[in-house]
Amino acid sequence: FEDLSKELKIKQFKISADELAHSKIRQIQLFSVKDTEKLFITYYSAEGSGFTICTPDEQWENFEFTTFNQFNSELKTNHVYKIEVDMLSNIWIQYTPLEKAGVSRISVDNKWSSFTSFNSELGNSIVTNIVSEKDNDGVDGKNVWFVTQNGLSSLTYNSENNTTKEIWKLYGKKSSKGDFVMRFTGLEHLFTDAILNINSFSVLNDSVVFSNESGIYRFTGDNINTFVPEITGGIDKKYISAAEIFGNKIFTSVVRNTKSFEEITNIAVLNFETRNWNYISLYPVRKEYPVIIKYKYLDENYIIITLKYKISQDAVLLLNSNTLNFSSLNI
Repeated sequence: FEDLSKELKIKQFKISADELAHSKIRQIQLFSVKDTEKLFITYYSAEGSGFTICTPDEQWENFEFTTFNQFNSELKTNHVYKIEVDMLSNIWIQYTPLEKAGVSRISVDNKWSSFTSFNSELGNSIVTNIVSEKDNDGVDGKNVWFVTQNGLSSLTYNSENNTTKEIWKLYGKKSSKGDFVMRFTGLEHLFTDAILNINSFSVLNDSVVFSNESGIYRFTGDNINTFVPEITGGIDKKYISAAEIFGNKIFTSVVRNTKSFEEITNIAVLNFETRNWNYISLYPVRKEYPVIIKYKYLDENYIIITLKYKISQDAVLLLNSNTLNFSSLNI
């Protein structure tokens, strides 16, 4: 492979009260906040450790660490799953699903706000993903999207006369006092049944794409397109897992649920331009179906796929994303 090696500088962070809050790191995310690059660090700790913002200098030689927790901030819980920074440089905090704490926001002027299903149009307070559009991408570059157990919600920033108005929309079911009440805000004219159990969400340059176990959905702001692969057949239940987008194609795995375990039978590939599905059988690789699959973007032509099996040795494939032909790599 050409141009795969890059010169890297590795900085080791010490674990102390002045720097990282815990040694078990869940995620390290890099965002630009008000034109300054910052690292956002979340943790796995059982007791919850909040999150840490690491601000490097221009040479990435010296670092300033600030940890937020329930004792020094307005966090609703110390169990933080991930961070998202929106197009206005507001910082969004997603809590772990078990906390049922909704989301919190730190505005550009350092004001805290928290949102649940009781004070916003979140479908419920179990938020499983936050994704922000950026300028000139997504539906119109003005939306922050929230995935909940009860479907999608969005917060839109509309700027008029030097003021910014926030508009919430719900595209699913509203949870209220244990009952589900259908809400047809926003997408009422596009589909009759709310799309629930969303397992992936991505922002493209002209739309947003999300999926659940039944299909893939593309929303442009004016209409929604539904793509359902051919996964029927046999006595075992089949469904598709979270989708991955590479160029103009979306890759998802067809999972068969047997009585004792789940296995992946095919890779289903949707071409957005032709709207056609193609299928890659995984059985020939090891004469066995894998139980775990991972995708890694290599370049505009190739994807690395890692397959894990119950019995056989792991396999690594180099997939040509144009021809959908693959070869095995000896790792």
